[in-house]
Amino acid sequence: MDNKWRRRGWYKLLLLLVLVFILLSGCASHNENITRQESSPPGVTDRITIRIAQSLPNDVRTKSLQTLIEAFERQHPSIKVELVSTDYATADKTIMKLLGEEQRIDIVEVRTGNLQSLVSEGLIENLQPYVAQWDQYSMLSENARTAATSLDGTPYYIPSGLYQSQLYYRKDLFEAKALQVPETWEQLYFVGKQLTSAPRNQFGYAFRGGTGATRMLNQIIQAYNSDDVNLGDPMYRHDGKSIFADDGALQAIELYRNIYADTSPPESINWGFNEQVEAFANGMTAMLIQDSDAIALIEEKLAYGIWATAPLPAGPDGVSYYSVGGAGWGISSKSGHKNEAWELITFLSSTDNHMKFAKDTGVIPIYNNVDDSEFFKTGAFAPYILMNNNPVRYAGTRTLGGFAQNGDYTQNGPDMLRKYLRGDWTGEHLLEKLDEMWERSPE
Repeated sequence: MDNKWRRRGWYKLLLLLVLVFILLSGCASHNENITRQESSPPGVTDRITIRIAQSLPNDVRTKSLQTLIEAFERQHPSIKVELVSTDYATADKTIMKLLGEEQRIDIVEVRTGNLQSLVSEGLIENLQPYVAQWDQYSMLSENARTAATSLDGTPYYIPSGLYQSQLYYRKDLFEAKALQVPETWEQLYFVGKQLTSAPRNQFGYAFRGGTGATRMLNQIIQAYNSDDVNLGDPMYRHDGKSIFADDGALQAIELYRNIYADTSPPESINWGFNEQVEAFANGMTAMLIQDSDAIALIEEKLAYGIWATAPLPAGPDGVSYYSVGGAGWGISSKSGHKNEAWELITFLSSTDNHMKFAKDTGVIPIYNNVDDSEFFKTGAFAPYILMNNNPVRYAGTRTLGGFAQNGDYTQNGPDMLRKYLRGDWTGEHLLEKLDEMWERSPE
């Protein structure tokens, strides 16, 4: 009898456990349905996610991009877009790591500085099959198509904007000391010293010694090579030797160090884009050489008129060199949604959407009608038109994205320059190392 009641007790317990399990399973299923409904718009059951790895993050740029992404999602309810932002100083290394570890990235922000590395590692797609079917590709400006195809003539990305350097200066600080805007690198150094007072934390120039430091180095050394720079191979002279082997290179590198030591904040040896722009906007520094995407960031904090822009400084013989670089969107070779990724790229690159992004962020537009837009002809953008219209004084060169050496130069060049600026290397030793780095002929 006891065994019989004992068995009935076990049956009841077992039945109770089964009922509890059924109830819990029902709740879990209900919650799963709720989650699914929250992650997908009404009526959409299979929603895919596209992930974009952004390598040029700043508040203005990310906000504008996010606005366009939201518009795309409204038009494409079956696609969700996730923007993956990286730290600016380590963006290239982070993106290479994400792609190398096969983290699911569909669209990669490609730039002149990381193009070579991404292609050599097989991490981004050849976009030729896509652009062949895109009717707006032929409408891109020559500079935009040159940037997109700067490596072996193949389009690996669609630029979201073009980048060309100019001089920014604080008119209020210049007028207070009755100083003229510098037209040469020597004048920039002289004026910078007049504007520098270290005890008051006031400096003449916003130096860049961190990520992207090689840009200014190229500009000053090319200028001191006079008219001997090969515009098609701008790290080389017409005789085939590198620009670092020229007699004027040592004079240029010494002036480069003096601009840092005598006119710039000591901490700027580690500065990148964001630190430069912030120091200029808050009045810590009076001059800055940067691309047009600095304009929108400065305008957020400082009314135009308190500051202004001017063409790049020239060398002793009155020649200045510039290149028009690009940054934009490429497709990861490991993406599982390449067609959808291309659909997003063409959405971002459509004329109306691109021009909105260009005006929001200050990048030079990729379409041919830029000269017809008053917005890009006056004010802070005016020096670009002036430089482009005077090729004798301002010589445009090929970008470095197609050079095999550029990946190594972009990644390791800033460390080499800091060794020189800190006195660990002599100028002669630095130039010898740079000459060795570039001794191979361009591919």
